[in-house]
Amino acid sequence: MAAVRASRCALPYLQRSPHASILHTSSIAAFHPRRNGSAYAAMKAALSHYTTSQAVQLAGQRIRVNAIAPGSVEFADGLWDRRRREEPELYAATLARIPFGRYGRPEEIAHAALFLASPWAGWITGQTLCVDGGQGLSG
Repeated sequence: MAAVRASRCALPYLQRSPHASILHTSSIAAFHPRRNGSAYAAMKAALSHYTTSQAVQLAGQRIRVNAIAPGSVEFADGLWDRRRREEPELYAATLARIPFGRYGRPEEIAHAALFLASPWAGWITGQTLCVDGGQGLSG
């Protein structure tokens, strides 16, 4: 419910902006059933659906609503960095399912988020952008 509450609190400020944009953080986990982490996947799927519903609801006010769905991102002491050290088999198996052949970097997610939140994406609303090096293509 954090996205719902935060959006509601921000709405009066967004209504005053000529370039208002809400950007939710989803995950590629939202798009495919998962053996592990099913609650997380269901929550992210609900967020992606909320994004489309909220986009329709706020379009008349010219407030764009999108989401970004990162794949597996590695950074120092993050989840995948720890898994590389502690669960090398899982790390390697996940890496093998990423067509780009590497984990993502935080700045790659940030660049996509900045684009979606910017006026350059002024006619994009109700979308969930996967930023995953093709990881979601393998299901």
